[in-house]
Amino acid sequence: MERTILNQLRIWKQKPDKRPLIIKGARQVGKTYIIREFARTAYQDMVEINFERDLELKRIFEKTHKPKELLEYLQLSYLDKSFDSQTLLFMDEIQACPDALTALKFMAEEFPCDIICSGSLLDVAISRTSSYPMRYVETWEMKPMSFMEFLMAMGISEALLDQL
Repeated sequence: MERTILNQLRIWKQKPDKRPLIIKGARQVGKTYIIREFARTAYQDMVEINFERDLELKRIFEKTHKPKELLEYLQLSYLDKSFDSQTLLFMDEIQACPDALTALKFMAEEFPCDIICSGSLLDVAISRTSSYPMRYVETWEMKPMSFMEFLMAMGISEALLDQL
């Protein structure tokens, strides 16, 4: 399924000075799906953390915000992954771990791989975090599929859509 946000993600990846990306939006609009699809086509590897499911990783972010310590723990947890420019770190349901939001400020400057986070109800999580990294992250809002995206997903050709 092609979503217009995929093109925006491709452009984001090419930025030489990109910051960690936070994609927020309502539940069930396709945030996780689109990030996984993007990672599959744009990266050699992806490490996915779901903070509602991976409670041990949540506890690590509660203990430290130091990028070096976080990276060491992740490298030990994911021995088969190389944390470099060809790896995407995807932190899903980040609203469940306000400490991960705070850590993004430090990870933005020192982490070796690209970072994308997603979550819903992020405004609530931001109010509970000690330090939201506003200048250190880029934030996008993802909305439900548009009518044009729906038509493309239904197999309507771009030429026909242009005529409409």
